[in-house]
Amino acid sequence: LGAALKRNDSVKYLLIGDNGIGDDGATEIATALAVNKCMDTLMVDRNNIGDKGAKEIAAMLERNRTLKSLALYSITRKMPSCMPRFTILSAPKATLSPTSAVATS
Repeated sequence: LGAALKRNDSVKYLLIGDNGIGDDGATEIATALAVNKCMDTLMVDRNNIGDKGAKEIAAMLERNRTLKSLALYSITRKMPSCMPRFTILSAPKATLSPTSAVATS
């Protein structure tokens, strides 16, 4: 999936909630979306993503300029430790709801 997302120039929405991708899958997606130029919406909720995967997604937000909607709710309990970073990184182009961990523009 990561390799395909790096080359993607048409898919704007990736809705892969409840697939158990975990930190490794989140890292692969984040790496790809750091260079992706057309993805608009990413929904990776209910995927057993922990602190490591959430931090990789946060780092991706520093480079990705097209993502406008990000859903991360119902992930592991480790998420709150990186929530402040999501709030800071998403502020210029999106808002983040700390209660649901969903960023939208």
